[in-house]
Amino acid sequence: MVEARPDCAVVVVSHRSSATLAACLGSVGDRPLVVVDSASRDGSAQVARRARPDALVLELATNEGYARAANLGVRAAPATGAVLLLNPDAVLLEGALDAMLAALARRDDAGVVGPAYLSPLGRPLLAWGEFPTPSRVLARTLRVHRRPAPARHARRVDHVTGAALLVRRRCLDALGGLDEGYFLYFEETDLCRRAATAGWEVWHEPLARVVHAVGASSSDETARRRRFAEGQARYLRRHHGGAGLDALRALWRLRELRYRLQGREAKRLAARATLAGLAG
Repeated sequence: MVEARPDCAVVVVSHRSSATLAACLGSVGDRPLVVVDSASRDGSAQVARRARPDALVLELATNEGYARAANLGVRAAPATGAVLLLNPDAVLLEGALDAMLAALARRDDAGVVGPAYLSPLGRPLLAWGEFPTPSRVLARTLRVHRRPAPARHARRVDHVTGAALLVRRRCLDALGGLDEGYFLYFEETDLCRRAATAGWEVWHEPLARVVHAVGASSSDETARRRRFAEGQARYLRRHHGGAGLDALRALWRLRELRYRLQGREAKRLAARATLAGLAG
């Protein structure tokens, strides 16, 4: 059954995003917009107000993580049929949101839709994948996994990358929003997993294209590594009972030792940050 295309609000969570935020907000057109600024201290909130004077801008006193800020934004947004959760370093290309909304409308049980991603230089980026399992996480860490090839046609997938995540409001409300136990990474993968468990479908729509300057809002590599590992560990605990975490920690301990012996200090610090995250 094909339903009418749902209306849509856009929620953007910013944190030290002043360099990219104006371009991001300029790409969403005149859709209802909520910007939640997580204690940026770089003028991101002011950039948002200048770029979209009609937007609702919420300024948080502390940075309590992406998931919590996004949920606050969704609750403050108009009661539209769908919500686009958009990263501040992502720019929708022409027709992208319309294509995603059309994909959502094609099936009543479609709960989540993600686009194709390009780097600022036009290189295809990872847009979808299989749900992480202990074996897949270890394969990725060892770099023996296969990256999904860019899709030519819309396809049902396990999960989509969350830089531009379109979610049907009924689905999001039924799931209770994003899990606020995730600070920055894996919250969209967890949402897709919970959606699939509840009977919703997740779709990748390659006709929708989004330019994503990966990491533009995260300049601290050590902190990024720790947050990624924290999200990975929480996902494995929540959906696999923590299976694979001991092997993952052992692998990173060996890497830290190797980097120490090789005198590669930056790599060693990154490995230590990963271990700290996995221990959380």
